[in-house]
Amino acid sequence: MNYPAGYNPEFEAAERWRPGRLWSLLDMLRFHADKFVNLLNLLNLIENLLTDPESFFQTEGNTQLAVERLTELETLLQALRLNVSLKKAQQLKMLMAGGNAEMGLLAKSYCEQLRERIEHELDGKALYFVSNNARLLDSDEPAFGQRVDECFPSARFDIEEAGKCLALSRGTAAVMHLMRAAEVGLGCLASALKVDASNENWNSLLNDIEKEIRSRTAATHGQDWKDREEPFFTESATHFRLMKNAWRNHAAHARVKYTTEEAGEIYQSVRAFMRHLSKRLREPSEVPLDYGDLSRLVAEAIRNNEQAE
Repeated sequence: MNYPAGYNPEFEAAERWRPGRLWSLLDMLRFHADKFVNLLNLLNLIENLLTDPESFFQTEGNTQLAVERLTELETLLQALRLNVSLKKAQQLKMLMAGGNAEMGLLAKSYCEQLRERIEHELDGKALYFVSNNARLLDSDEPAFGQRVDECFPSARFDIEEAGKCLALSRGTAAVMHLMRAAEVGLGCLASALKVDASNENWNSLLNDIEKEIRSRTAATHGQDWKDREEPFFTESATHFRLMKNAWRNHAAHARVKYTTEEAGEIYQSVRAFMRHLSKRLREPSEVPLDYGDLSRLVAEAIRNNEQAE
């Protein structure tokens, strides 16, 4: 096929269906939709029946067949929320149900108007194509895992919103939500060290956390602190410091814009870090007990009761 000078069909197709652009519903349904195929088939059938409007109403059974097909068409229009087209389809069905041959030409005109309204309504509905991260928009599983969800319930909203922003290619917004989610972990880290977590300034809070860590020794807090606790808290505080300097400050003060790819890498980093924190930290009593915790408490209560008897 010969194309006009300067026209590249491959580029045109790639641009038309590229991720991140708005599609009309008509574009989307042309691309893939069984409902749209059924809708067109029904519309074509009704138009074919009305090719000769006069003979249509004279042929037994045609009216009933058209009414049945229009009823099916109404169902599809309702499913696609094409309300203007639905009203025209209902008018056409009432006209057909009358079975009046004199209304044949009017019925054909209604059918043409119906097709036009359907195309206009579909073209006016915009959809957003999500390429690789659609699961982040709607998933039954917590994005950072069940343990993080249970240990840091205050971070749920921002974790979910970060995923949605990432799925919709809003990289900078995703990073801002990730920093808000991480801040919940920072507060838990401070609380675990008995540091006042009310300070919203990350630098000041981290200074207090690092000061508290340095003040603790094996002599004051036991060998277990030196062997197990200190490495965890030191590593976590250092990670928060790096996070603050690399991402939090820049996102909060509009210094940097993040691409989807950059935000995706930060998302995975924050996810891994929050999962690491959840092994040792959790928010206080607001967090509901899971069934494992509950069963252990019940078993312990039974044992204590038996010993008391």
